[in-house]
Amino acid sequence: MEIRNRQGDLLFLIPENWDPIFADTDLLAGADLRGSRLIGKELGNADLTGTRLAGADLYWAFPSATVLVRADLSGACLRGADMEDADLSYADLSNADLSRCNLDRSTRMGGVILKGTNLTGADFTGALYDKTTVFPEDFNPAERGMIEDLREKA
Repeated sequence: MEIRNRQGDLLFLIPENWDPIFADTDLLAGADLRGSRLIGKELGNADLTGTRLAGADLYWAFPSATVLVRADLSGACLRGADMEDADLSYADLSNADLSRCNLDRSTRMGGVILKGTNLTGADFTGALYDKTTVFPEDFNPAERGMIEDLREKA
């Protein structure tokens, strides 16, 4: 799979037989994929810890059960993405587009930055947040079905 930016420049080449479920799940961890086009890509179970995806286009992508801990997704388009069961702990999603995004079923969002983020129609039912999660003004996590994680972090 080729990962290209909006100008068409090759950013990263993933072997054709790469399967994030059975292969190197951390192949993209820490990669610089700013501005990349990942429209509709299957990224389930991949480890994208610390990956720089600022301004990336993940429209209708499938990063379910993906580890995006401390990832930079600021200004990214995640419209319609299926992020069910993903770990977004401490990720920067400021000014991102999460409209119609599926973030339910225990998606971990502790410490996530959501300032200026478009959350129109996003499903948060069962997603976990904590006292360090930064929400947009006038956003009520309980009204959107989110569950506060009261466990102390190590």
